[in-house]
Amino acid sequence: VVSASTQWTYEGQLLHTAAWGNHQTSLVAVLQAQQSSSVPSSSLFEGLEHRNMSFSMRGSYGFKDRYFLEASFGYNGSERFAKQNRMGFFPAVGGAWIVSKENFMQGISKWIHFFKIRASWGKVGNDGIIETPRFVYMPQIEISQSVFTGPNPEPGNSNPFHRYQIQNYGDPGVEWEIAEQINLGLETQFFKGILEINADIYQE
Repeated sequence: VVSASTQWTYEGQLLHTAAWGNHQTSLVAVLQAQQSSSVPSSSLFEGLEHRNMSFSMRGSYGFKDRYFLEASFGYNGSERFAKQNRMGFFPAVGGAWIVSKENFMQGISKWIHFFKIRASWGKVGNDGIIETPRFVYMPQIEISQSVFTGPNPEPGNSNPFHRYQIQNYGDPGVEWEIAEQINLGLETQFFKGILEINADIYQE
């Protein structure tokens, strides 16, 4: 049996960076669409092309190389859900402060070479809650394997027939699985980088 798979990815990007005085800014926007197919297919649903689409954007701002702010979002679409739940919005925001660049830290800069505090919060989405069925919102009826019987069952004389059975009732209320993430962190360097100590507190 000859098998083959094809995948197409369409992507457009918008990039921006700028710096003036004590300010730095950057912006990245990405629009991506994917479709894939494979043969042979075991069922009608598997014969349909897989399609997903996403639009994401991230912007950052820095001031005096010591204060930083970043915000981003993803707007993703999945074929697996009903129309009203197909698109998911997942934002994130983070900030950082390089404390070692402040004037009040200069007196101890010989032994605390670098000290940074950062924090972030965000949401991510997952459309792969279960592997099958592919379209969780649609009912799916399939033909079962052959059952041999007859009006007068006799050895060597039976008639095959197929039964229809429900594989999936479909649930249009199923939507993206969402995880919320929080991160707090410290980055330090002592004695001009001879010793580094980093710590993170992470919750999902």
